[in-house]
Amino acid sequence: MEIRQVKENEYSEIMEVAWRVFLKYNAPAYSMEGVLNFRKFLTDETVYKLFLAGEYRIFGFFDDDNMPKGLISLRNRNHISLLFVEDEYRNKGIGVRLLNYLCSYCWDYEGERLITVNSSPYARGFYRKYGFVETAGEQFSDGIYFTPMEYALN
Repeated sequence: MEIRQVKENEYSEIMEVAWRVFLKYNAPAYSMEGVLNFRKFLTDETVYKLFLAGEYRIFGFFDDDNMPKGLISLRNRNHISLLFVEDEYRNKGIGVRLLNYLCSYCWDYEGERLITVNSSPYARGFYRKYGFVETAGEQFSDGIYFTPMEYALN
């Protein structure tokens, strides 16, 4: 098992991991507008082009058969936009390992000292437990509920 940067030929498959997990855990609390907008983000050609250009980074958790089982993504050098782990690896520390990997990457390669995320209601407790703090109350945009949060690296 390893965590590493996702390769171009793995992009679609890793985004499908995000979609499957989203449908199970996040979508039930979202309106149809929110679900459709999330799917649109995962399939957006501009996001894919940013990924190819190295402006949108995705780090994947791969099992022993090199199958993607989780991911965390980074935009704007310090903002988490996706964090999902498949069912069979949930509650085994994979989310924390992905977050640790991203924080180290931001510190070492981006020179960033503050990580931000717009947490879904489902993930807010996970981020709080890690040490993220809310910077504003819950917000709603394009059918999606989220809470802005941040974590200072030290």
